Amino acid sequence: MDDLKRIETCRRVIADPETSWVLFEQGTCVLLARPTADPAAEAKALLRASGPVLAGSVAGDFSVLALDGGRGWVVSSHHPDIVTLVFPQEIDADAPEVAVGLLGRSKRAQDAARLRVRHVEVRRGTAEAGPTDGLAAAGHGSDDTLQDEATWRMLTAMAREQRVRLHGLSGLLDLLEDRDFDESEERRKFLSTGSGAVGDMLGSLDTLLDGTRLRHGRVEPWLEPVSPARLLEDVVAWLEPAAERRGGVLRSRHSPAAEQWFALDRRRLFMVLRELCLSASGFWFGAASGAEVVLAATVEAPPAGPRGPVFEVVATGGADLQDLAEQLARPPTPEGLVADAFNSGRIGLYLCRRLIDCLGATLDLEAIDGGCRFVLRMPADAVPAPTDRPDGRSVSEPHLAGHVLVVEDNPVNQAVLTRILQRYGASCTCVAGGAEAIARCAEGGIDAVLMDDTLPDMDGCTVTEHIRAQRLGDAGHLPIVGLRVPVSSAEGHETCAGQDAVLMKPVEHRALCDALQPWLGIAPDSAVSTPDVG
Repeated sequence: MDDLKRIETCRRVIADPETSWVLFEQGTCVLLARPTADPAAEAKALLRASGPVLAGSVAGDFSVLALDGGRGWVVSSHHPDIVTLVFPQEIDADAPEVAVGLLGRSKRAQDAARLRVRHVEVRRGTAEAGPTDGLAAAGHGSDDTLQDEATWRMLTAMAREQRVRLHGLSGLLDLLEDRDFDESEERRKFLSTGSGAVGDMLGSLDTLLDGTRLRHGRVEPWLEPVSPARLLEDVVAWLEPAAERRGGVLRSRHSPAAEQWFALDRRRLFMVLRELCLSASGFWFGAASGAEVVLAATVEAPPAGPRGPVFEVVATGGADLQDLAEQLARPPTPEGLVADAFNSGRIGLYLCRRLIDCLGATLDLEAIDGGCRFVLRMPADAVPAPTDRPDGRSVSEPHLAGHVLVVEDNPVNQAVLTRILQRYGASCTCVAGGAEAIARCAEGGIDAVLMDDTLPDMDGCTVTEHIRAQRLGDAGHLPIVGLRVPVSSAEGHETCAGQDAVLMKPVEHRALCDALQPWLGIAPDSAVSTPDVG
């Protein structure tokens, strides 16, 4: 099929005289309601983000529209401004509609990998002569309408993707509840799969939240002890399946100094290194099959400023250097951000660079023979390994004794906190609201309180104030530990007035036990059996 035939068909199909479009090699057409000064680059960015076909995601969805007169089909995608032309010469005459859709989806994936533009049509209100099939860009309208439609497309993509994942989790839970299902090894595999799915969903939401925060400059680092060498291992483990699928080679190396521990934002640094590797290599999109990537970590002490880890991503046979530089400079569209976050957990190079700035790091991109190199420098303070206890206590399994009031409105979180407390020997009572918590504390018999930050009737800080007020004059101190979802490390460690400590959600088992140890801790040899829940 020649380009002239595709161009002629696109002109007939795209009716709106205000809608510009860009045609790619295999027949994929990207519609642009308000093109920028470089429509080809804009279309490439959109197709790169939303064109790849990813199993189990909304990126595999399609619908088929037959053109009049047997001239072919238009195969739409999950993105409203990306369509692909399929002509009768490309498929058997008696092929079912689903086969046409699958072919169109495959052609779209090829165009997303190669990004070879064949024609750019910029329209400024002059209608094309002749009959049309009436296809228009989804973004046509006023600026306010454009923003509203972009928001709704973003929310729709989020909802559809989460439904797919939650349906899968629901199926796993049904299997685990089956009374005939008692194979412990298989049960563990299902639980591991479900846990991984939940982790993917949380990662996608975290990525999307960071993307929106970065657009407004509101990201602050969450610091914790991180070993650059161990972080490298985690990144490589995540990348290896993608590298193998694309026939690529992935290697890593680190200096002995990189085995030290530093105060770093582990989750976001993992996200940055993963993004740099995927962008430089083409492992995810398959644009550079056979690429080789070396991920390295060391520690350097610059002439000025604190020492810290340095990460290198060296790729040969991968992405084009100029294309990478353009991605670093080009902000994503809302739809592109959602597509990256939910289809691959990515944020794109532009937001990656913004995130690096927020983390106080620097990023350099340079050409090497046959490829490129990213150099990421992270000034950071050295810290003790997380197994080190600053108070010198034993790291053996701790035990708790006493009755804890869990103030939490989410039933799942109630169950998780209950199980953690039982594991370490404490009993508990769960309440779902602030007023109920205040009344329960007034009755007595409570040795400690776990206080959620957001409750249906009032916030956790207000509940804490009421509890402290009603206990004025009491001889004993009632410890109250806050539970919250933080935005930054500083916010996560700030306690409300009257609270003794604060923990970040999701609560880690040992962190919860450590927080309650000063008041409820007992020697291991005096531990009692698991108590009942009140």
